[in-house]
Amino acid sequence: MHADDLPETAAPADPSPPPGQVIIGRFDQRPPYAVNRPRGADSWLFTWTTGGGGLLRQGAAETAAGPGDLLVLGPGVPDAETDQQDREQDQASG
Repeated sequence: MHADDLPETAAPADPSPPPGQVIIGRFDQRPPYAVNRPRGADSWLFTWTTGGGGLLRQGAAETAAGPGDLLVLGPGVPDAETDQQDREQDQASG
């Protein structure tokens, strides 16, 4: 889903990343690569794919990630990633 396709803006009661420390890193992994977080992450995870491609799932949602895609995964929701091509990504969590 793209931001332009969202039905409405976030409401004040919607969860959002709390202010605090943000950790940024670069991740470059060749296939086959997969990660499964059955309990989700402890914090928000922002992934920006800079090359290659992969498939990300969180809860019932699933989307492909390609160069230039920014994906946001919320905390505490099961998620998984699978690289379908050599994928390079920058990540931030906090």
